[in-house]
Amino acid sequence: MRLPSTALAALLVVATSGAAGVPALERLKTDLVRPVAYAIAGDSITAGRTAVEHDGLPLATDRSSWVGFVDASIAVLEEGWAYPGAKAADVAAVVSERGGFDSDYVVILAGTNDVHQEGRRSSYLASLRTIADAADSQTVLLVAIPPLRGHDDEIRAWNDSARTLAATEGWIWVDPWTNWTSADWPDGIHPTRAALSDLGDRVSVWLDLLRPRP
Repeated sequence: MRLPSTALAALLVVATSGAAGVPALERLKTDLVRPVAYAIAGDSITAGRTAVEHDGLPLATDRSSWVGFVDASIAVLEEGWAYPGAKAADVAAVVSERGGFDSDYVVILAGTNDVHQEGRRSSYLASLRTIADAADSQTVLLVAIPPLRGHDDEIRAWNDSARTLAATEGWIWVDPWTNWTSADWPDGIHPTRAALSDLGDRVSVWLDLLRPRP
């Protein structure tokens, strides 16, 4: 890979400045770290106010979704499917039909509608496997199901099973909801802006740790 002239000039400064050049070298390394591309798979908590169907074109997201809080200098949304009311099986079916994703990272957040509609936990877990397999991503980030008013016990049990599955499959388990309760959900289903922001920050941190560095 040929470095641009600005990068070569920076390297020359580092090479000729001794110990004083170390901070410059670190800054150069940071400049060379590019944002990673990631895919999403989920329901209204990911879709926000509108459904998300993305096939390679620029996708504008607002802050009714956690995606709007991901640091764009770290990660850029490349593709994905998320739809209000979707259960995990719905997401899995669409992802499989479309032939999966090309991104190296996929963030899965589903299950709220499965619990709310009294679905089967085994179906939810099987759908997670299908999404991950269809995405064919090197790294899967599985986000815990958020609190759902009136379903505290079910959410706890489903998340325990999902966390175990993530450990078995080698996925990264992300649970930003540990300090939140269903009382923080105005309608009992959708997270507050603060909770969405927290999730976006956590996904940013994980993707920053995972992205390649020179």
